[in-house]
Amino acid sequence: MIERLIENWLVNTGERGYEIPFAQLLAAEGHRVIQGPVHHPFEHGKDILTFASDGQLHAYQLKGPDLSRLEEFEKIQGQLIALAGTAVSHPAVSTPRRPDHVFLVTNAVLTPPVRDRIEKFNLGNLGNGWPVIEPIEREQLLTRFTAAHGKYLPQSLPEMRTLLELYYSDPHSAFPVRSFVAYLSGVLPFPPAEPSVPECRRAVASAALLTSYAASSWTRSENHLSIAQAWLAACITLLRFAAVQQLDKKIWNSTYEIAFEAARVSLAALSKEAAEAMDLVVPDIVDGLIYGSRSLLVCGFLGAYLLSERTMGTFDESMTERVRAVLSRELKYIRLAGESDVPLFLLLGSALEQLGDIRAAEAMVISLVRTISKSNQRHSPAALADPYHDTEQVLLHAFGADSNLDGEQFDGRSYTLNVGIEWLARRLLRQHLASMWPDITRVQLYEFRPATPEQYLAAEDNGGELKMWFAGQPQSWSALLDASNTPDSGTLPKLLLAHCEMLPYLPLLLPHRLTAAISRAIDGLAAHPRRQWSDSQVTATEARG
Repeated sequence: MIERLIENWLVNTGERGYEIPFAQLLAAEGHRVIQGPVHHPFEHGKDILTFASDGQLHAYQLKGPDLSRLEEFEKIQGQLIALAGTAVSHPAVSTPRRPDHVFLVTNAVLTPPVRDRIEKFNLGNLGNGWPVIEPIEREQLLTRFTAAHGKYLPQSLPEMRTLLELYYSDPHSAFPVRSFVAYLSGVLPFPPAEPSVPECRRAVASAALLTSYAASSWTRSENHLSIAQAWLAACITLLRFAAVQQLDKKIWNSTYEIAFEAARVSLAALSKEAAEAMDLVVPDIVDGLIYGSRSLLVCGFLGAYLLSERTMGTFDESMTERVRAVLSRELKYIRLAGESDVPLFLLLGSALEQLGDIRAAEAMVISLVRTISKSNQRHSPAALADPYHDTEQVLLHAFGADSNLDGEQFDGRSYTLNVGIEWLARRLLRQHLASMWPDITRVQLYEFRPATPEQYLAAEDNGGELKMWFAGQPQSWSALLDASNTPDSGTLPKLLLAHCEMLPYLPLLLPHRLTAAISRAIDGLAAHPRRQWSDSQVTATEARG
């Protein structure tokens, strides 16, 4: 059954669908991946570059299932010349040179004429000193994927059913982040399991294949946002697994970096697509109510993307301008459906600040706090659903369709109001808070605090604590200001702080994990994107090991 799952995926996916799992396969087989799958004019036919365990330099060109025909093969001969004949210029290669081994990888079954053409190509270039192009076909991929991942691919029928449901999902629907995080967590050997180091290494490697399989429908339709959500969901699960099993960085970091790079590539594509379009309308999303939520979702993730990229040590002016164009165009359309949208609002506000539009950012969050403090009064029929109910369910309820909101009441309380209050306090917006304080004091403030720092990265936590309180009447401004500006990093996962590029994405993936501590950390990151983060005297550099 496992082989049939992998074979079905390989037969029906394109080049983009299997490139990340193949890079991870190489890492699992002992390669050091120095360049993951890339698609730009300067790759010179080399999608993936690795150093094998013997130190030799390998280069790989990946192609899809159409390569079986000779006419398709002839279209890529220029790329094969670049693959075998051009030098590798990469920081990890001290002196630019040709690879020692080159491979043409395809999930097709090559026909005899194609194999013959490859043989003649190699014979013709022996005199040039070029390395021989070695084909890797579907059957070889199937064997290697099964050998590397078989044990940690789903074994039970319910697990397989869940994976197949994801595989055949409607590509225009939202990627089910929370359920996928829970799914990965159920497949990986979390405590109380006590896996060996080799078992942990194989389990981590399998996460990449599972994610690629689960995201196949969205990948085929080039739904960039959903693809990014899938890989980011894998990233937070890998961070939690590494933390709770206390894994050495060598076991899991390459998989994390490959997954994170896949998300970055998808968000870059989203920013380009959104900036070049007139609007964010996609098939079946034309209603004004839905468009406002769609606009907020895209802008919130692009805002997080902007903040995250600035932690990477590079400044991409073209990316910044694309994000600026989208946010400026869409800002007037965004709409808050429920409290699960609050993280998107705050990340959008933080991004606007980074882009210099401080007034718009503050106006947004003032409006957010005012809306929640009024809508969530006791007995209010317009109370916003709590962050445990996603936007899709809120919209279904608004349209009168069946949803998980049916029969629930949300009035009189809020999980995110306190986060918005602190956001405004850190910006010294005292008068605005004072004008809203009578309404604020009538809403009970909720905050779920996970049982351990690592549970911030989990979809579910049965051991945490729910805090409930009311804002002070009166409230000391100095006390509020002090609390809002006091870092609480000791309650957050050390690996999350060490990999602070993931911090802006966490509350977007799991909105019910937004707390005051997370919001303070994101604000600190926005102010000092390259700062060495500390957590109980442990710096990010030390935490990275």
